[in-house]
Amino acid sequence: APLAAAAPTAALDELTAAPLLRADGEASSGASGLAASALASLRGEGPAVGLTMFERAVLPAERAAGEYPLTLALLKLVDALLSSGAGAAPAMTPLLQHTLVEVLTQHGAWRYRRRADRWEMHATAAKALASALAPRPGLANA
Repeated sequence: APLAAAAPTAALDELTAAPLLRADGEASSGASGLAASALASLRGEGPAVGLTMFERAVLPAERAAGEYPLTLALLKLVDALLSSGAGAAPAMTPLLQHTLVEVLTQHGAWRYRRRADRWEMHATAAKALASALAPRPGLANA
C-alpha cells in the first residue's frame, strides 16, 4: 500500500496491468486500454480471469477455510487507492463493485474461524466504501 499512498494513479496503472484485473491474453496500451481491460475482466466470458477468477476460486477457498487474508488485502488496497485520490479512475469501478456486491452484502453469511474476523471484514469493506464516497479536494468538486 505504500505505492498506493504515494502515487495512486501509478499504483492503479500497475494493478490494472497485473493479471488481477486484466482480461486473459489481452494486451492493453495506454490508460484507456487499461481501464477498458479492467472493466472487461470483471465479468468476462471464458476462463476465469481477473476479479472473476478471484470470485470463483479465491473466495470459495477462503470461505471453506473460514479465513480471508486475500480478500482483506484487496479491500485494504482499494481503501488505500481511494484514500490517496484514485477514486475517479474508471479501473476503480470493478473493485468497488466487488467490494459492495461480493463482500459487503454477503460476508455476514460466510463461515469465520474467529468471530472477530467477521467484524474486521465489515469494518474494512465499510472503510473502503466510505473512502469512495468521501469528498475530494479540487476545483472539480467545489
